[in-house]
Amino acid sequence: IKHFHGRTLAEAEEIFASGCRNHIPLTYTEDLMWMEPVGFRFYIRAAVRVALSERANGQSDFINGLASAIFLWNEQRPGELIPCASLLSDFCRTVAEQFDRYDANPNIYVGLREQYQQLSETFIRLSNAAGGA
Repeated sequence: IKHFHGRTLAEAEEIFASGCRNHIPLTYTEDLMWMEPVGFRFYIRAAVRVALSERANGQSDFINGLASAIFLWNEQRPGELIPCASLLSDFCRTVAEQFDRYDANPNIYVGLREQYQQLSETFIRLSNAAGGA
């Protein structure tokens, strides 16, 4: 609530980007874990925009934090992700494909690329099961 309540997507995007610039991205990606479903589905769009932009180049902590938040939602409340399953599938696939630009040390972020690949496949199945929602 402190960081995102009532913020527009543009404002939230700047919050996520500022976390990357100031080397505190986990502060904001962790917020995604504790939002209500509607809030998560809204604000994940801002996080995705930042993650797919040049602002996320070299931001391995940000990408790792997003994976953790998305993974948690998928584990605990996958049905709540149906409305954004297509977005998440595309996002996770793109991160896996462009993984090197995030400079994620494979000794620290063990299996992170593979986690994104698996999440992409999971969200494809979720989207297909829901009729392409």
